[in-house]
Amino acid sequence: MEGIFANRLYRSGHLHGATGKDVEALRDIGFGLIVDLRRPRERAAAPAPDLGIDTIASDLAEHTTSPHVGFLEAGDLRPEAVQAYLLGYYQAAPFTAHFKPLVAGLLDALGQGERPVLVHCTAGKDRTGLAVAIAQSIAGASRQSVLVEFMRSNKRLVDPQFREQARAQILSICGRGPTDALIEAFAGVQAGPLEAALDAIHCAGGMNAYVAGLRSLNRDAAR
Repeated sequence: MEGIFANRLYRSGHLHGATGKDVEALRDIGFGLIVDLRRPRERAAAPAPDLGIDTIASDLAEHTTSPHVGFLEAGDLRPEAVQAYLLGYYQAAPFTAHFKPLVAGLLDALGQGERPVLVHCTAGKDRTGLAVAIAQSIAGASRQSVLVEFMRSNKRLVDPQFREQARAQILSICGRGPTDALIEAFAGVQAGPLEAALDAIHCAGGMNAYVAGLRSLNRDAAR
């Protein structure tokens, strides 16, 4: 990451399939903590390598499978339905029982400031992007800076191989060839849904109150 957490907070997709060289590079960074935002089923399907680094994850999941997968399987892929789904997903995400203790652990580790932290989910954009946005916001970053960092996830959309992989994955879920707009909606990110999440936090009392609530949680949920 650039800016407020340069060399202190890193984000990525899942680490399953990391090569020996990748593992060595991750260890060389000297992470003090890895925050794995994935659900139990995701972790079981794509286990992370043993890096010898403290890792927290949660078994509290409102959905046993990805809400994104559930939406695609339902089959209503009209642009307005996609947009409504993404807005609703992001508005709810900060308040889920699975997400909150993990973000609390992330903020604790950043507050200690001793060693860098890696946060990841499966794709490294939605849950991870939101967690990073919360960390940036509570540290005093502007809304614009938060959005700039979040939108960096779209850089990979210019890679034809990445787009083709995304197309094939969406096709396997919904049984029909996705439009470019659908690929960009689910393989990339949009500013609007993240702003909806941040606005939902504001309407619930503001970022400071939200983080205070996180710090009062029973941390046994994050292990």
